[in-house]
Amino acid sequence: MTEITLTSWQLFEENYQLMLGLFPTLRHCDRYSVNDRHGRFDLQLEVVDRGPYTTTLRLDKFFHASQLLRDVTMTVRVYHDAKLVEVTGYQECQRVPPPHRVSGHGRYHRGERRQTNRLLNLLLRQYHTHSEQPCPSL
Repeated sequence: MTEITLTSWQLFEENYQLMLGLFPTLRHCDRYSVNDRHGRFDLQLEVVDRGPYTTTLRLDKFFHASQLLRDVTMTVRVYHDAKLVEVTGYQECQRVPPPHRVSGHGRYHRGERRQTNRLLNLLLRQYHTHSEQPCPSL
């Protein structure tokens, strides 16, 4: 499979399109749950904060059948006015620093922000391709 490298902005824009394709009522619902046709994937989305131009979400991806894979938790910000989606935190990391703020040593590396957004992109693509229609949880 040939991989096309997207710029960060293109990745944020594509994540927005994929997110709204999966969750078209994102601006009105507070929770979503998605499984694929075989029940193998489990994705939950919960609104943490909602403003007029942005929505902050907690995204949880569960790997129920695997002892090798750790569940994924992300904090995602949706910029409705700019039509962008960006990962702002993941796992125990409250805030992913931008590349220019990362020194050569320490907890983070320069590509961390891009990698977390790429992971979100891959998850959204997987669900977009293989899931049933999402339904809001009440």
